[in-house]
Amino acid sequence: MAFKPCSQRAIEFLTSAAIAAGEKTPKGLKINLNCTIDEFATFLGTSRQTLSMFLNMLIKNNIMEKKGQKTFFIKDIKALRNFKF
Repeated sequence: MAFKPCSQRAIEFLTSAAIAAGEKTPKGLKINLNCTIDEFATFLGTSRQTLSMFLNMLIKNNIMEKKGQKTFFIKDIKALRNFKF
């Protein structure tokens, strides 16, 4: 995992979390991160700024929605898996 780009590591983590623990809602698969974005970035081995930029790209492409600091809705899991940065 360490030799993959940050974007790929984030996609794999979000996809796995959505499949394993995602709650189906009208907005998509809801996942709650039990950490801050800074902690998430550290886990992925990247900076908070890099991770935030990537997550914002997913939001702008309507693949994901963020609610608060730790809740995400994956609107399109296939688009997330296939997203190219």
